[in-house]
Amino acid sequence: MHIGLVIYGRLDGHSGGFLYDRMIVRELENFGHKVSVVELPWRRYGRGLLDNLDEGLASRLASHKWDILVEDELAHPSLIRTNRRLRKLTRQRFPIISLVHLLHSSSQPWYTWQKKLFRQVEKRYLRSLDAGIFVSQYNWHLAERLAGKQLPGLVAYPAGNHLTPSLNQEDIRRRAKQTRPLQIIYLGSVIRRKGLHTLLEALAGMESGEWHLKVIGSLVDEPAYAQQLQVQTQRAGLTDRTEFLGRIEHPQAGQHLEQGDVLVIPSYAEGYSIACLEGMACGLPVITTSTSGAVELIDPGENGYLLEPGDSQVLRQYLHMLAKDRRVLEQLSLAARRTWENHPTWAGTARKIEAFLQEQVQGISAKKHPIE
Repeated sequence: MHIGLVIYGRLDGHSGGFLYDRMIVRELENFGHKVSVVELPWRRYGRGLLDNLDEGLASRLASHKWDILVEDELAHPSLIRTNRRLRKLTRQRFPIISLVHLLHSSSQPWYTWQKKLFRQVEKRYLRSLDAGIFVSQYNWHLAERLAGKQLPGLVAYPAGNHLTPSLNQEDIRRRAKQTRPLQIIYLGSVIRRKGLHTLLEALAGMESGEWHLKVIGSLVDEPAYAQQLQVQTQRAGLTDRTEFLGRIEHPQAGQHLEQGDVLVIPSYAEGYSIACLEGMACGLPVITTSTSGAVELIDPGENGYLLEPGDSQVLRQYLHMLAKDRRVLEQLSLAARRTWENHPTWAGTARKIEAFLQEQVQGISAKKHPIE
């Protein structure tokens, strides 16, 4: 197949969504397919909507000879009327599929007027599609509820096997039993949606020798928020136990994960969170929120814990318990590693996507050439 992929920005972007896109492109190309990436300029939401007035974008997309078009849902502002115009230009020559990492309207605690606007825009976009690829069942459910109808689709979970952890089960046991402050890892861009301030609030109520925090992730995506966290850390007296390491590439990030005890990502919303899998690969139990696809990965009390967004009190209780009870930490750590070991690989996920895309192409072909 010749597959078109439309994204905002560049495929080498550092977020989990871009990692997902890159890994799937790599695997599909390994299977012998051709993938052509169309990189649209990353604009503010309103400016992206203006792209729908540009007939040239639809003409540009229609000029390609691919068999199917996949759109990263992040680029939806530019593609609502564009998709409808594209169908007219191509006479439905190929299916249009969306790869949905995280719905924009559900990604933040927006103001009411913003949420209404984003929901209306995304609803129109979702209704312009033939089908969707979703990184979690949770995401698929949100999309169908927003669209107001059933959406043909597929759940294709991210994988974490791009990491090659050096720890074995005995190493994980030995690490959990060490007498030291609980080593807490936060992995992800330092942006408000990720809820790092909730973690800092939780730590402010714990004993000074009970924990140490490493924050791994870009500090420049929302610089005002990152600065706010620095002030929060100083005012709460957490500076000597908190390291803001910035964005770190693999394998160095993996080395920090292997030195940790628990991964905490208290996001307001996540499509699934590849970071959770990266932590589990290194035997870290994960504490994250219930408003994400991680509910399909975390078995509370078995390989991690779930909490409501912003609930620093419950988060503090979990961290205090893990700091004091290393037997529980050991059990959760080993279970987290087993979860990762039994999770689909990138190749396995890409095979599911490949089969789904082929089904969509065949469906379009059958409509054009019905059996008489």
